[in-house]
Amino acid sequence: IGNVTLDTDTIMKKQKLDNLWTRLENCKSGEILISAEFTPAPAIEDNIEMEVIDEKFEENKVQNIAMAEKNLVNKNQSNGNHHHAVEFIDPVYCDDEYVIVEKNDNSWFMVVSSKPNLPINVNLVPFKQKAAENSPIYIYPIPRGGFHNIKRVVHSGKGLTKCGYEKPCVLRAGQAYQFWTDTQGKNFNLGNLETETWGPDTSWVVYKPEYFKAEDYIEASLKLADENEPEFSGSISLYDRLSVDAA
Repeated sequence: IGNVTLDTDTIMKKQKLDNLWTRLENCKSGEILISAEFTPAPAIEDNIEMEVIDEKFEENKVQNIAMAEKNLVNKNQSNGNHHHAVEFIDPVYCDDEYVIVEKNDNSWFMVVSSKPNLPINVNLVPFKQKAAENSPIYIYPIPRGGFHNIKRVVHSGKGLTKCGYEKPCVLRAGQAYQFWTDTQGKNFNLGNLETETWGPDTSWVVYKPEYFKAEDYIEASLKLADENEPEFSGSISLYDRLSVDAA
């Protein structure tokens, strides 16, 4: 999986782009065939406000940005730190999977909210130590969207490699979940998982070799400490446990 950046100004000037092979970035190799055509929108009066893509999103976005700006000012005033400025920008488009912003001098941006425990899309991803003959399986809760999240674990210096498929679920950021698994006719609590959207990956559980069974999957149930019913239940499918391919 890779990505490519298109120059929309060039497409607008040329009006049409036919069968252009473009090299993918952030991957080992690969190209993509691109065709595009620009159709100008009908002319409108300058005093007519452009319709927003999603009116409800726009209203919530303004409220969240205003609150974030207020919190930032309060934090800077209390810490006496005025050396690092944060620029707030309005997205061009936003939905459940994508955020589009206008490119400027900054190469990176972060999507923030004034609510600290929002539900987020998460993948439960299994890893193993490739150099270890009988390595346990390490299960990480990784924010969904972007291959770099998995690569961050692979290149963490722990010698881990992906050994199974991502299992999607929805968890609340900053909330601790107990990880339970059924194997050999017993129910085991492997510990707590806690998902964060920023910073290093510090939360995982260990599926020990003594839990291994003939099936190539791990049964997973995530529960809150004070709840009996699981918030999520599903199976994490594994590759061949004896021959793990690098992620």
